[in-house]
Amino acid sequence: MHTLSTSTLDKAPIEASTATSSLGSRLKYALLFTGAQCSFFIGAGIATGQESLQYFTAHGWWGIVSIVLVVLLFSWLLSSLTEWGRKNRDNKADPFTDICGKTVGTVLRYCVPVFVFMIAVTMFAGAGALLSDVLGTPTWVGATGMAVVVAITLMFGFRNLVEIIGRIGPVIVIVIGIVALWVVVENFAALADVPENLAQYQPAKASENWFIGTILYSTAILIIAVPFLTSLGREDRSLRSTVRPSILTGFLYGGVMGLCALALLATLPMVYNEATPLVMLGIDLAPWLGYVFSIITLLGIYSTAAPMLWTVADQFPLKSRRTYAIVCLALTVVALIGGLKLPFAELVGFVYPSIGYFGLVFFGCLAYRQIKSRLAHR
Repeated sequence: MHTLSTSTLDKAPIEASTATSSLGSRLKYALLFTGAQCSFFIGAGIATGQESLQYFTAHGWWGIVSIVLVVLLFSWLLSSLTEWGRKNRDNKADPFTDICGKTVGTVLRYCVPVFVFMIAVTMFAGAGALLSDVLGTPTWVGATGMAVVVAITLMFGFRNLVEIIGRIGPVIVIVIGIVALWVVVENFAALADVPENLAQYQPAKASENWFIGTILYSTAILIIAVPFLTSLGREDRSLRSTVRPSILTGFLYGGVMGLCALALLATLPMVYNEATPLVMLGIDLAPWLGYVFSIITLLGIYSTAAPMLWTVADQFPLKSRRTYAIVCLALTVVALIGGLKLPFAELVGFVYPSIGYFGLVFFGCLAYRQIKSRLAHR
């Protein structure tokens, strides 16, 4: 993976202060680390409700059961990738070739940036769909506005990107969780009608089989995060281990996803065909809450789109800040064009399952490597 020099990108390691030894400082850095991870994953799909709708709500109660599998997979894979980065911070090893071998790893190394770029396109499409649903504006307004903010953020480099999204992440998780829980409480009795509602109001499914869909979803989400997560582990020197914050991220992500899926199950006749179902539920609870939730959703989209495009830009052999800025701007413009041309809901249903098959290969290699290592140390 090509990276800019520290002087070019201000990509200096995130150093701990002398107060790191205190409990308060350790907690602060752990929460920032968890927040950065949550921000990366909670983008247009989960914040609008499309991911929950297509992968979990569409499968009824089996979809809710599959949330447990998501928590386990996320906790294992997040901790494995960030720890790989922490243990390889002093060398230039590439995670794909190191974990999967030269041939398979090289293929994945060049394919993943393409996948990441596709997700960034989805984020811009999500911003356009959101503002269109809430304010009635043309889709290009939301998509273009998001592209401008993301492009500006990318100019500040990786360190500042982590600082920004690390603080946004907890806010997004809390607000989405509260709104989803509120919807569940308000419509709890409707959960008894889930089988009948699913038969009459069937939302689009990303996969016909709930188990396969969950595996593909988890591996798709996580393989596109490999460059970001390993860089996060490499650059953060404030934590002695990234395992606990990563496990916390897995539980937070799965918990919020589960609440969202339950909220959509309870209100299926209202949301099954909406592009931004959670936002529509927020507006139904209270008009002002709908607008607040729309802002939170936009923050979720932003906090995913920015690191996604940084990941793609990081693959280029850039040697100057000017070249880096030009590449970031070009990538943002192309992603914006894609987001304007392609419909959001269809993107969510197509992109993640397609990427998931590549994710299966990568994480199969990771599991084999970990099992082999443990057997060798017995």
